[in-house]
Amino acid sequence: MIEVMSKNPVTTQKFGAKLDKARKSSRSEDTSGSENDAFIRSFTGEDNKTFKEISSSLCNLSTIRTSPDTVNINDAQRILDGHNELKAEKAWEFETGGEVYSSPCIDSSGTLYLGSLDGKLYAVNNGNKLWEYQTEGSILSSPCIDSSGILYIGSQDGKLYAVKDGKKLWEFQTGDEVNSSPCIDSSGTVYVGSDDHKLYAIKNGQKLWEFETDDIIHSSPCVDKSGTVYAGDRDGKVFAVNNGKKLWEFQTDGTLLSSPCIDSSGTVYIASGATIYAIKDGKEVWNCRPSSWVIVSSPRIDSSGTIYIGSNKGIIYAIKDGKPIWEYETGDMVLSSPLVDSRGIVYVGNWGGKMYALRNGEKIWEFEAGGRIGSSATIDDKGTIYFGSEDSKLYAVKAKLQIQEALEKNETEQERDTPSIVEEDEWIIIGDIKLDKKAYNLMNLSPSQIFRSQSGRLKDRNFKG
Repeated sequence: MIEVMSKNPVTTQKFGAKLDKARKSSRSEDTSGSENDAFIRSFTGEDNKTFKEISSSLCNLSTIRTSPDTVNINDAQRILDGHNELKAEKAWEFETGGEVYSSPCIDSSGTLYLGSLDGKLYAVNNGNKLWEYQTEGSILSSPCIDSSGILYIGSQDGKLYAVKDGKKLWEFQTGDEVNSSPCIDSSGTVYVGSDDHKLYAIKNGQKLWEFETDDIIHSSPCVDKSGTVYAGDRDGKVFAVNNGKKLWEFQTDGTLLSSPCIDSSGTVYIASGATIYAIKDGKEVWNCRPSSWVIVSSPRIDSSGTIYIGSNKGIIYAIKDGKPIWEYETGDMVLSSPLVDSRGIVYVGNWGGKMYALRNGEKIWEFEAGGRIGSSATIDDKGTIYFGSEDSKLYAVKAKLQIQEALEKNETEQERDTPSIVEEDEWIIIGDIKLDKKAYNLMNLSPSQIFRSQSGRLKDRNFKG
């Protein structure tokens, strides 16, 4: 018996850059690759495999009638090109007892927290429930978490709750439903709006101050380093408040349900009616009205200063200095707020139940949930996306290259189907397939390839060249 030939696939996350290096080394001209190639390689990393080893893995995925010793760069690239699309797949799902419009937050251990219309706050890790806490009303609010692991969330019972490890630490009663999502500053003060027309500052369950507006506050506040809080009311006013005192207010031209975000210069971005505003010190810096459709989605800003926002028309807009730089049509209303990662990929769900990953206005992938999506996504350090849906579920979705999926499948098949090899004087016996050596040499394939492609057709038969 001779040793089984090793045809282990290349580590799936790392083949791309190595193939690119092999491609470069085989040509005299510059082959730095397109922007898309670089983007694909950002998902795959680097490894120390030889091109022959990569070719071996690629040959196992194709019908190329050659061996890793004779495959050329074009053959390998053709196989890669057929598998280099990104595909989103569900890692897991968790079902709550009601529709999920709350947006999840995540801690350093990878545990996710979210609310549901069943009135419960859930803690979920890897699809498994760690605990739940029952409030006295439905939850539209999204939780936030502080450095000690305390969660804060509002409920339609009019209360703000502080919960840790499934146990209530304190609650604070407002005068009406709390659909606004809380935020917290570095001192541990929590800020939240209520349908009673008030913005509250609360610490350890005690009210520090309140600020009364002219209408209900669905908008979720944000706070800057100085402790100034920014929010808006349904009547269309945006206001800046510090220690309960109004610093300024700005009147927009429509109903305001969107929540503000703030950049490092102190500029506040918010949508009202069909218009997106940039406001600084109570003065308009610019406004952008990309269509006549209402915007409920809240803006998000990346490190370059680009603003991303959805609209009820179903379009995602990227806006820079008040001008749209790209847009993407999703086909249904976008009420959730975009998430943008460090690579500039924008994730957003729509009312049609689809979660999209976009880059520079082009779709990278989409994933269809079982219900409409009003929950905004969050992301972990491994690139897994989490969001809720009207089908009562929390989804974990991970994108991978189709080549990764194919090579993982190939690896599994190889582990399962690697045959025993026996060498006799004139014969090679691969599993239950008996070949004479001349036929084996003519095939110019690995034993594993021969076994997987011929098993069943040549079973219990002798094959001579």
